[in-house]
This record gives sequence, structure tokens and C-alpha cells, in this order.
Amino acid sequence: MLKRYEEALATFGITSGFVEDQVEAIYQHLSAQYNPEIFKFLSPEYCDMSDKKHQLTMAYFLLCEPFSHYIVTQNSIMIKKEQMIEEISRMIHDYRKRNHEVDKNFIVELVELLVSFKGLHQYVKDVEFRRYSKSSMAGYAQSGTLTVFEQELKNIVIPEMLELEEARDYLYYQTTYIVGHEIEHAAQQKQGKESSKDVYSFLWRGCTDFIQKDEASFSRIAALPTPIFEIANALLEFSTKKQHKKYQKNWSYCPIERAAEIHENNLALTLIEQAQNRKFLYNLENLFCNNIMAYLFYGYDKPLGPTDFYLSRFKQYGDCLQLMELAKSLTLEKRLLLGLQVSNEELESAKINKEKILSGVRKLC
Repeated sequence: MLKRYEEALATFGITSGFVEDQVEAIYQHLSAQYNPEIFKFLSPEYCDMSDKKHQLTMAYFLLCEPFSHYIVTQNSIMIKKEQMIEEISRMIHDYRKRNHEVDKNFIVELVELLVSFKGLHQYVKDVEFRRYSKSSMAGYAQSGTLTVFEQELKNIVIPEMLELEEARDYLYYQTTYIVGHEIEHAAQQKQGKESSKDVYSFLWRGCTDFIQKDEASFSRIAALPTPIFEIANALLEFSTKKQHKKYQKNWSYCPIERAAEIHENNLALTLIEQAQNRKFLYNLENLFCNNIMAYLFYGYDKPLGPTDFYLSRFKQYGDCLQLMELAKSLTLEKRLLLGLQVSNEELESAKINKEKILSGVRKLC
């Protein structure tokens, strides 16, 4: 380890010396490349000399196990949906034409297009790439950081039903769906904060109460280098294990997750419908279409529907009663999108008229 550290120092032109001198040199080097705020824990005034050894340990990891960090363009101009679809389609076509795998540039450009379309410049401020995660391929923190786990994306399993050309394209559309899902959570956050009366904002607040408390802690460790972050995050997860275990167990019933799944499967489906090689993507088109249908009808084995079940699991009984009142004025398509209560007759009718229901839900996305 020491040899690797000394080699890293030499690579960046940093001469070995006193601990504080090394830390200061590393801080200056990294601050010249990235936002200095990210590395303020290395700055000379951040802590006294007794902590320098700890600082040096983190500095070592930054040099030997680096991570990538991108600032999302703070351009407040919003684009129309048609323009967003056209630009993402163009990007996918360009990557396909060059037989190029999904990379960081693809993801950063995708994020900027989605942020511009949804007006999320105050909610998605940067994209961070890390190597591994035990449970997810990407994540959104309400502090404004979208984290993408590179190794997990590379390990995406391609469904056996897909033809050769579809299998290659699947990675483009699946990545778009995965990243889009997290961006949709930012859109939900925006709606939850900017509106206090509609059902979407009500659901967002009801579903994210404990998450917001955890993220206050998460935001304090998010900028740490990958190995240190993973240790700190493991400790944080342990401290909130009971709530998170309950959340993971009931994740599929959560209305904001349900809505994000339907929205972003629809985005992938729309892109496929616009693709120049659509005629070769029949199975892929069916895959995302079937995903939407599966989510629409999921959870209705519960007496009052999946959302009521989810909220009651977290003892949000008052929210359940208010939702029952709010749901009365919503269309069947909107209630299915959000997992709200529908009658047995409505559910059976929806299953018979799947294409009509699918069309109506897609117009809401």
C-alpha cells in the first residue's frame, strides 16, 4: 500500500515529506481539477494537526482509488419533450452506429437532457460515478447528487428473449430507464416541494419522510472517496437498518417507486418507437410495454391497493384516509399509475381493455 501511495505521489509530482505537506499538496492538486468544496476535508484549516494522519489516509484513497465527478450544466432553459426524445434518440443512434458501449459521456448527456426537459436544474446538480454498490445501479440523493455505479451497469443481464441486435440496443435503453428512474425521483421532489395540495406532492412527502432524515446524514459523507464512502455508508445503513429493511421488503408497493418505474419504462418504450431500426426491436418493444402493464396491475391483491398497503406498513394511517378522499376525483388511469384504490369492477374492466388503459397512462407520463 505504501509503495502504491508513493507511486501516486510521484505521478502527480508530489514529493514525499512531512504528512501535512503531502496532504496540502494533494489538496491543491485535486482542488485545481474539481470543485474545492468536495475535498475541503483535506484543506489546511479543516482540522488540527492531530487529524493529519486521518486526512492522509483519505488522501491516499483519493489518489489510488479515484472517482469521477461531473457538474450538471446549470442552464435554466427548458426543452420540449419532442426535442428531448429527438436528442436522446440521436445519441443512441450515434453510439449504435459507432458500435460504442454506454460510457460516462452518454450518461452525463442523458442527465442534462432529462434535467432540461423537466426543469430540474435546482434539484440535480451533479453526477458522481462510483465503482460498486451492493444493491443498486444508480441512486438520487435529495441534496442534488445523482450517483451511478459503473460496475453494476456493466453487469446488466440481457434477457434471453432478445435477438442479437436487440441485445446490443437493450443496454442503451435499459441504461436510459435506470438513469431516468432516478431523475424522476428528483422531479417528484420538485413537485412535492413546490405544490402542497395535489396527490403527487402528498404521496412524495408521505413516502420520503424517513428517507429525508437519512439523507441529511448521507449528504455529509457523499463526497468522500469510494472506499471511505463505502465504509461510512455501511455504518449509516446499519444505524437505519430496521427502517431500510422494511422499505426494501415493501419497495415494490411504494407509489413513488411505482410511478418512476412506469414513467421511465415509458421513456424507453417511446425511444424505441422513434428508433430508425424499430422493425428489428420487436421483442425489446414488447419487453418495456409489458413492464408498464405489469406495474400498473401490481399490488391489487391487497384489499385497498398497493399504496394504501405501503403507507399502512409505515403507520401512515392518516395519510391513507386522506388519500381515499383525494383518489375519488382521479381517473382510473391516474389511480393505477399511483397504486390508489380501484374497485373490483374497474380492475377487471382495465384488464380487459389493456390497450386503452396503457394509452391513457402513457399520456400521463
